[in-house]
Amino acid sequence: MGPATSSNRLCRRGELPSIVRRTLGTTAALVVAAGLATAGPAQAGTAGGATFAPAVSCGASFVTFSVNSDQESGSYAKLWVYDPVTTQWTTDGQWIDATRWSSFHVADLTFNPGYYYFYLTYAQWTASGWSYSGELVQHYDQVLGSDAHYASSTCYMNY
Repeated sequence: MGPATSSNRLCRRGELPSIVRRTLGTTAALVVAAGLATAGPAQAGTAGGATFAPAVSCGASFVTFSVNSDQESGSYAKLWVYDPVTTQWTTDGQWIDATRWSSFHVADLTFNPGYYYFYLTYAQWTASGWSYSGELVQHYDQVLGSDAHYASSTCYMNY
């Protein structure tokens, strides 16, 4: 069982949960400062001493993602998506297992054709309780059909 979840799956701009808002602000500052907006090596986030390594595949009418950490237990991740047309962040509310041997997850989200931003929130159980962090996804596996895909710094859904 992962961290407690909120029943509110949809948030209007300005009403983003505080943990996501704080980690988004920190991530945005780091992205600008480090110039990570261009394609580069795989990204990794940290929380509670754990290192998280995400992989996000997008392009079809659904998004798949996996997150692995260097921990045997107590690691979780939640995917958020921002739609610039509706200016809303949403999630399927699922905290997925993000341990060393975790598998992929198909997010229970629907998409209209267009570009989307994704954000991952990480949670790690420690001796003093839950530790959270998160990051804006910078690298995607862009899917163009049943077997065509390429590395991308953007995510276009519903090809």
